[in-house]
Amino acid sequence: MSISSILLCNSDPFLPSEAILEENRIPFGALPEKHETHAAGITEATNGTLLATWFGGSSENAPDVKIYLSQRPKNGSWSEPTMVADGVCTRDGETQEYATWNPVLFTDPSDGTIYLWYKVTGSGTKPGYQNWWGAVRTSTDHGNSWSKRIWLPQVSPNLPEFGPYQFQATGPVKNRPIILPDGRLLCGSSTESPLGWKTHFEFYQAGDWTGQKYGVTIVGPLEGKGIQASFISKSRDMKQLLAFTRDDGITASNDRGETWTPISKSPVTTSKGFHAVTTHNGWHFLVFNKDRTRTPLSLARSKDGEHWDVIIENLRSDGRKSMDYPSMMQTADGRLHIVHTFGREYINHLVLDTEYLTR
Repeated sequence: MSISSILLCNSDPFLPSEAILEENRIPFGALPEKHETHAAGITEATNGTLLATWFGGSSENAPDVKIYLSQRPKNGSWSEPTMVADGVCTRDGETQEYATWNPVLFTDPSDGTIYLWYKVTGSGTKPGYQNWWGAVRTSTDHGNSWSKRIWLPQVSPNLPEFGPYQFQATGPVKNRPIILPDGRLLCGSSTESPLGWKTHFEFYQAGDWTGQKYGVTIVGPLEGKGIQASFISKSRDMKQLLAFTRDDGITASNDRGETWTPISKSPVTTSKGFHAVTTHNGWHFLVFNKDRTRTPLSLARSKDGEHWDVIIENLRSDGRKSMDYPSMMQTADGRLHIVHTFGREYINHLVLDTEYLTR
């Protein structure tokens, strides 16, 4: 499969005012003057409730940074969030609070279980992404209650990239995973240590998406620079996959993720956080920042996964404030939902008209 795609220019741009059906600021009550909220994720429960998550605290990588969750019932409004995960843990006999990072929400459509993956800064003085440990919590009641923290499994000691992480799996690092036809979960993962920023993929067996029974299978790391992969599927059988990576990368698989090409130049600039999705009717969308200023938020689409149009250059912006780290999904009603950081001040929620965007 070729990934030497070209980016087409669209002579008939779509209008944000027509594309955006709703825009909602997810509430967070009274916040201290110095705070950061960032790295939002979203999923839909099987009862139609939307759930959004993010990390928040005094500043990124501070010990008080915790994972928060807000719910939006069908035809309702976003709730005030609750703290759903923290970094308090005991290591070497000492209980300490560590920073948490990059929550990812995902719903198993077969039984309604909701998974919340996140990271906890490991021991040492390095920033969290250089030594964090992957964890997950699950909910079987649409996100109203959650299991205890489950540490993700250990990986082979023959993978030196995991050394700074004490050989613990990371899970989906930022973007939502995908379900393969055999029920396995495929996660876009990465390591970001002094050994380099490298993409790998993690497979979790059907019925064991936490890896507690059968562990985790690692594919990679891939050749080339790029992290935080996000998938589209070019075929209904999911045999042909593409994965965008940060820093303008793309990689391809012809065997449902078992092997991948080296990371090459992406047809769309994905300089920082981004998210890709394949819709129910086979369209592909990518929400992203085109440069390192992290604003504006832009939207691209493709029908074949090879040729891409930037259909809205300025989906959302506000002067110099960052509009970044989006997460996107399609809900059961066909609409696209995006949650993203708004200037590190709060999490913003956009509802997009999919019919308008595929006209």
